[in-house]
Amino acid sequence: MSTNPLMIEATTSADDAPDVTRVGNDIYFYCDVYSESCLQLTKLLKEVDSFPQWDAQKGSLRPITLHIQSTGGSLMSALGVADLIANLDTQTISIIEGFAASAATILSMACDVRHMTQNSYMLVHQFSSNFDGTYDEWKDDDKLNELLIQAMYKFYADHSKLSKKKVRKLLSHNHWVDAKEALESGFVDKII
Repeated sequence: MSTNPLMIEATTSADDAPDVTRVGNDIYFYCDVYSESCLQLTKLLKEVDSFPQWDAQKGSLRPITLHIQSTGGSLMSALGVADLIANLDTQTISIIEGFAASAATILSMACDVRHMTQNSYMLVHQFSSNFDGTYDEWKDDDKLNELLIQAMYKFYADHSKLSKKKVRKLLSHNHWVDAKEALESGFVDKII
C-alpha cells in the first residue's frame, strides 16, 4: 500500500481549521497546502470570480489578489488549484508575504501577475515520497512519481524564465530563493 505523502493530507477539526480568509477581492492563504485548505481557497476564488467587482477609478474589473504565507504541502492539491486559477475569468495577482515553500510556490506562480515582498523567500525542491507495499505496488507508485516530477518540471519551466533542464537541476535539492533571484528567474514579476 502506498503511503505517498502527496496523497496523505493533514487532518483538522473545526477548532484548528486552516486560515484561508477573504476581504473583498483579497484572499489570504496563510496555511499549509492540503485538500481542506485548497477546497476553501477554491470556493473563495470561484466566489470572487462569479461576482466581479468594478474599479471605477481604473475603469476595469478588480483583480483577485492572493496573499500567500505557507510552508507548502500536497503537490496534487496545489496543481489542482493551479488549474483552477488558469481558468478563472478574473485576473489573479499573487503576493508572497514572508515565505512560500514547496507546493505553495505553485499557487503563487499560477497567478497572472506574481509579486513578492522584498524580504520574502521561496523554497523550491523535488517532492517527497514514502512507500510501503509490494514490488508491483512499488512499480505503480513509481509511475505516479514519474508523472508528478515531469509535471513539476513542466510547470516551473512554463511559469518562469528557466529551461526544463535548469528547473530539473534547481529542484534536485532544497533551494531557498530570495526576492532578487525569484525576479531574475521569473518566479515573480515584481518585488514590492
